[in-house]
Amino acid sequence: MTATRRRTLLLAAAPVLALLLAAYAAWWQVLAERWRTGVERWTGAQAKSGWTISTGAVSVGGFPGRVRLVLPAPKAADADGDFWEGPPLAIIVSPFAPLDPRIEAPGTHLLALAGREPAALAAGTLDGSVVVAHGAPDSLELSGTSLAAAGVAAASARIELRRLPPDAAQPNLGSLGINLEIGQLALPEGLSLPLDRTVSLAHLAARLTGVLSPEGAMPSPKAWRDAGGVLDIESLTLDWPPLVAAGNATLALDRAMQPELAGSFTLRGGAAAIDRMGEAGTIKPAAAVVAKLALGLASKKAADGTKEATLAVTIQNRILSVGPVPLLQLPEVKW
Repeated sequence: MTATRRRTLLLAAAPVLALLLAAYAAWWQVLAERWRTGVERWTGAQAKSGWTISTGAVSVGGFPGRVRLVLPAPKAADADGDFWEGPPLAIIVSPFAPLDPRIEAPGTHLLALAGREPAALAAGTLDGSVVVAHGAPDSLELSGTSLAAAGVAAASARIELRRLPPDAAQPNLGSLGINLEIGQLALPEGLSLPLDRTVSLAHLAARLTGVLSPEGAMPSPKAWRDAGGVLDIESLTLDWPPLVAAGNATLALDRAMQPELAGSFTLRGGAAAIDRMGEAGTIKPAAAVVAKLALGLASKKAADGTKEATLAVTIQNRILSVGPVPLLQLPEVKW
């Protein structure tokens, strides 16, 4: 191709390129404005559900790359007095995926239930993504590192929440899919624990039925219980040395608003855990003997040669039982 022909083609393409750049710039501005006004409309609409939400003066930047909206002082409170106050929060939107925003909110978050002192959650990093469908959030994923709150610290954590179709038996109650994973969870100093102070890994996959009404309102624990709300734990894996447990269960609230649970778990390291409970005085010597006997009868060798036992695990009237043996009296949950 001759130099003259190349110049001719470049001159011919220049108007097209200029038109495409102008169209992209216009689209970027429209997208940024729609997200800015959309945030304002959404926060205002939450008042119908009893929520008061403020963000501070939202700023917009990032051109020509991703749209970046910064909410400098986000706060949310419900009519009961529960509230959350966060550090500056950024909403990041790609012009090529306008309905899949990302969230960044590292720093200190304050959370409080009505009538209780606020708790601070510090996060070295806190990133999230939202999938929007039909004008409302359909799923949310959050992940963080170097997390600390109330003397508890975690090297990493990730939670995914997904709105699920209502259960056919309870069409008036929405369902939420939950996937939670926590790595290297260090419990507070000074606790008298029969297990290690650090939980190596905890993973939960569950379905929470009755968490949201079709209008998006969050019921109280009592209303949730009265409507038949349950947490179906589809799988739970816990590596808490010396104990490793894996299984499934169903969790609900009893008449006294206390957790009740019924499930089946495969346990490894159970004998060592019982020994520690006995040494710490968590369970009585006689109960420890019975528990180890029941565990031994139920144990078998796994493929790797390790002994494991599959047992029923229940919580009823605040008593945790493994198999037929009651192990612990649990503290009362105060709502």
